[in-house]
Amino acid sequence: MDAVPRKFVDSTVELFSRNTLDRLAWEVRHPQWEPIVNLHYRNRVCYEVEFYHAEGGIKYRLWKINGGADRSASLQSLRKNRRFARIGKISDQKRQYLGVAPLGEAPTAKLLESIVPFIDQFSGIFDSFLGSSDFSRLTSIFRRAYFRDISLFYCGQIAYDFLEEQINNSPFLSDVQVLGPEWPKSSLDLMKKFCLKGRPGKHVRAHMAGSNLLVDSSYIDHFFLLWNTSGNVNFSLTFIQYGTFELPTRIPTRTHMSLELQTVMCSDSFGNFFKHKTKKSVTRISNDTSLMECYICECSRFEKCLLKERYPKVHNF
Repeated sequence: MDAVPRKFVDSTVELFSRNTLDRLAWEVRHPQWEPIVNLHYRNRVCYEVEFYHAEGGIKYRLWKINGGADRSASLQSLRKNRRFARIGKISDQKRQYLGVAPLGEAPTAKLLESIVPFIDQFSGIFDSFLGSSDFSRLTSIFRRAYFRDISLFYCGQIAYDFLEEQINNSPFLSDVQVLGPEWPKSSLDLMKKFCLKGRPGKHVRAHMAGSNLLVDSSYIDHFFLLWNTSGNVNFSLTFIQYGTFELPTRIPTRTHMSLELQTVMCSDSFGNFFKHKTKKSVTRISNDTSLMECYICECSRFEKCLLKERYPKVHNF
């Protein structure tokens, strides 16, 4: 490691997310890496770019994440601080600020194109939680930026294409929310594909809230059978809809794997837990809270085991 050029170390550390820097700053003691890690740790600044509706159209402002509005920040200042500045979140808020002048104004598409190089693709968040019918500006970052967390209202085919491309190609995507009544039914298969991206070491979370996205028993059974076959899926699925689905009450006949049904009192609710006898894996299905979760015991692979942390009562392999 001593032979590694300083420029290589610096360019490598520059790629680290804020969370990674926070951990490394306390742990790295190598004489070549420690000063560079500390330099980036002290100087890294993460911003949220927030679009909002104001008189005269769409405007934007820059917020320091965990810091509030930064009136000194601009696209120009971000460019000057390219080494340390990052965009940690892009949000689209359907609200107005009264009596507060915007920090900047620019054509939305051009603005988004200009901030793509600053987006933290290890931990970046894309949030259109309150929705905007004119967020066709997704085209500006389509296939140019990738995110860890996405909350998205449907605003036409571009929303579906954007989400599909993120699911297929974003290596760090771990949390997806699709919101609102307009999502096509084909989105169910897309979210199914995302859930199955979960694997040992990566638990993914999916949430669906839309009148067209009705989760029925066959949808849950599909996941149940896949988990039953492999014991290797790792996801949480929640959904908001009218009506209920039927919980699996018996072992599917298409599998020969032995399972044991347990009902366990959790810290916040009752849950129906299915537990593998041959794999250290548990799935929880709840009709009351409309969710399905699959967890893998990772004690032998990683320092942190999410199953043990969330449900210690069933972590008894």
